[in-house]
Amino acid sequence: MRKNGFTLIEIIVVIAIIGILAAIVTPNAFKAVEKAKIVRITADIKGITAAAQAYYSDVSLWPPDVCPEEDPGFIQSSNYLTRCCGQNYEFLPANYQAIIANNWDGPYLEKFPFPTPWGGSYDWEFWPGGGWSQPPGVYVSVRPKYNSIQQGAACGWANPAIGSCPSNFEVKLQQQGLDVYIPSGNVNVSDGTIIIPITHF
Repeated sequence: MRKNGFTLIEIIVVIAIIGILAAIVTPNAFKAVEKAKIVRITADIKGITAAAQAYYSDVSLWPPDVCPEEDPGFIQSSNYLTRCCGQNYEFLPANYQAIIANNWDGPYLEKFPFPTPWGGSYDWEFWPGGGWSQPPGVYVSVRPKYNSIQQGAACGWANPAIGSCPSNFEVKLQQQGLDVYIPSGNVNVSDGTIIIPITHF
């Protein structure tokens, strides 16, 4: 009785076909993943921008600076007394806490986006005097993974490799005009710092 099976040549041909298909499909799959991450960060920033504008419309102030992963006041009104990034508060009116408490009409976001597409953190930046070579305004920076253990002393991050935006993505963000921190002046060069403007004053 004869047993049916594949010959060695047939197996080699099948493996070769699979290899060719994999070579065609794999780059497209990676491109789709990259595109999805860019779409995700764009959507996150649009959500934060809309929340910031609604907040300002009610409160007539921009939310103070907070640490990465922290809600700057879009989800719940906060007195900001326990924030470790108490930066630039001197630019706010002395009674800013009462102004926020009396005029806040949120929530403006369901939740603050976390994590970034790369596992890091978004950080709300309140820079009324400007910062990082940028004009006065409010920004969102894309940070590596936040290390909450250091929260008592200062905002800190773990190993910068953890949750950092890869250089190829950073270049894409520069090319799309999202990352405005380009100290070299070349939008095709990664500098490791991603700063996205929400609005300028």
